[in-house]
Amino acid sequence: MKPPEGLRLSIEKLMLSVTDNLDPFIGLKLTNLTLQVAELSYMMGHQDGNRGSTECSACPFKGLS
Repeated sequence: MKPPEGLRLSIEKLMLSVTDNLDPFIGLKLTNLTLQVAELSYMMGHQDGNRGSTECSACPFKGLS
């Protein structure tokens, strides 16, 4: 599961503009690392969203909903 292309492009533009003053190799490595974190976060969120609304019995906030 990959994040939408628009999100990837936004992250790339942001990171390349932020790392503009750094060495190009370091800027590309930081951009790639940030993209990998975003992909992982997106995948984890997608998996959590597909689990349904089953609550953990030990959840301290289950009485608040």
